[in-house]
Amino acid sequence: MFTLRLPASPGISTPCLLASVVLLVSGNLKAANNSEQLQQVKIKAGDLTVVIGNHMPHAGAPPQPRNYEGIHHLSHRLRSANVFRPIYAGMIGVRGTCDVKPIGKTGAAITAWQGKEQIIETFRVTPPHYIDYTVAFSAKEKNSGWNNTCYMNDVETPELYVRQIDGQWVRHYSKEHGHQASVAPFGMDPLPSVSRVENPDYPHGSNYFWEGFSDLRFDPNYPVVFGRIEKMVLIYMAERRLGSSLIPYMSPTGGGGRKNPAWDFRYWLRGLTASERVTIQIRLCYKPWAGEDDVINEYEAWQQELTKQKEKRPPLVEANMRDDGVEEVRITTADGKAPKVYELNLSGHHSPATYKTPALKKWESYKLGAFLCFNSNQFSGSEHCQTKDPNIYNPTDLNVPGWTDAIKKAQMKYAVLTVRHTSGFLLWDSPTTDFRRRIQPQQNGCS
Repeated sequence: MFTLRLPASPGISTPCLLASVVLLVSGNLKAANNSEQLQQVKIKAGDLTVVIGNHMPHAGAPPQPRNYEGIHHLSHRLRSANVFRPIYAGMIGVRGTCDVKPIGKTGAAITAWQGKEQIIETFRVTPPHYIDYTVAFSAKEKNSGWNNTCYMNDVETPELYVRQIDGQWVRHYSKEHGHQASVAPFGMDPLPSVSRVENPDYPHGSNYFWEGFSDLRFDPNYPVVFGRIEKMVLIYMAERRLGSSLIPYMSPTGGGGRKNPAWDFRYWLRGLTASERVTIQIRLCYKPWAGEDDVINEYEAWQQELTKQKEKRPPLVEANMRDDGVEEVRITTADGKAPKVYELNLSGHHSPATYKTPALKKWESYKLGAFLCFNSNQFSGSEHCQTKDPNIYNPTDLNVPGWTDAIKKAQMKYAVLTVRHTSGFLLWDSPTTDFRRRIQPQQNGCS
């Protein structure tokens, strides 16, 4: 067995590993791995300072893992205090062991596994005062959900505001933890069922505080919620297509006291198929308060951005090999319609070589070689990258001559670069997809 260490490069988050390398020696495969656990990514862009972190304790919390991953810190140029309670977090989603990695200079990705299913949360700080959040996960059943929790820090006015169909903004405040915590959109009928138990903790008959609903209803065409923080406002925006699935809810003491409410949001997604891949986009806006009309203007501007992005977005192609050897190819178009699924069975079109050609004999004589896997996987923190954002691939100061020197020192006779790996990311500038590497000026002799 061999272990090959490649030279370090300043643009790669792991200090020793520039590319995953598979060594082929007499038919045996060995992956050369060396990585360190990164716990937080700090981003400064526009008016915002943001820290994205994993599940490990931070800001003076007890030393055991607390599973408070997400936004560990959010502050504004005009207000230096953290919006979220420091020992907790905001936009908590996974609530479990996860990895965090930087994406370029203004983003970060959190990756977690639940069994065989991968969950990816990406955060991008967009100047002057936005955080664009995307989560991708697989549905477990027909009716599935997603939840984000925000533990607020020192908020004098702990209520949330939602917009009704008549255009009026109304105050939502749960007077006690577990008392009518949730607000449903107009048209959500029936409401999610209550997990009733004997001797429940809360008046609605359940031990889950969020299962109790207020009589308020909001306009599903405007799934936007805001809360005031001194002279600032924190706006939570959901995609309009998911307005009928969004359920905002709150606790007046969820973060540990009357000035530390929990501002939470969940999606009740219905009519899914098992293992269906789900993507949710959310925008947070943190800025000086400029009135209710400004909240609507921010929301409409974001919806226009999303529409333009979808017009440019190529179809999403996903492939999955079934146990019976048939490959399923799922094609989802940007219009959000149900994906088309195709079955490919190529078992009758492949056969092993029946004799050794001169070229095959020559290749076998080399004995030892290297396969270099260097694509979006190396920047996602996962062996199988699920994100389709091409900006995740962001190497700097590549040291390709160092790669070749290390390969030669290992007495390898050849090296193969995988230009398209499991994520589908292309290392060439193809016109067929946006999930590719754009050609850049040469760096250390490598374009």
